Amino acid sequence: MINPDRQKQQFDERLKRISAGGENTMGQVYIGPAEDAARDKKGGRVVSALPSLRETIGYPMSIVGAFLIGMLAVLITRWVRYTLAGGTLAGEDADIMMAIDGGLALAISFVLKQMFRFSGKVQETAKTVGIFAMICVMHNLVHILPGAFELAFSPEWVTDVIETTEPKSILFRGISFVVGEGQEQAPAMPTVLRLD
Repeated sequence: MINPDRQKQQFDERLKRISAGGENTMGQVYIGPAEDAARDKKGGRVVSALPSLRETIGYPMSIVGAFLIGMLAVLITRWVRYTLAGGTLAGEDADIMMAIDGGLALAISFVLKQMFRFSGKVQETAKTVGIFAMICVMHNLVHILPGAFELAFSPEWVTDVIETTEPKSILFRGISFVVGEGQEQAPAMPTVLRLD
């Protein structure tokens, strides 16, 4: 049972501690921003400290990192698809394969995003743009570095990509759109200067 005299005695002891200003009493109450925030002398506004170099560079680098994660996800997706089922980048089912690559790349990039701890709408957008960009331009890397892709995929796959796509182009739904194709330039005539 509850002893009313004991409760009154504990209450009186608490009041004495509070009056004395001892530990766990209301000696000082802190209200407002932390002490390290500097105040503007003219307006009395709180001025925050400048962000560190790591914070300044970290945000843009996280956007670039998310873009690269999207691109890496497409490389992994296409390697897995080639290893399991074969297939090419262009051909009859190029639009379906492009959609499958995009869906699988989104799933793989989600896992990579969790591993590298990227979060935020801007990073999600950068990752999605990286996926779409790599789906459309990966064949250009095959034209530039065929040896590296032969090691990862196969010489037959690399040959097929080189024969069915145009270099320096955007591949969308199996159709290569050449970028920068303008005026045909005539071959430069060599000039020979003879000093006899």
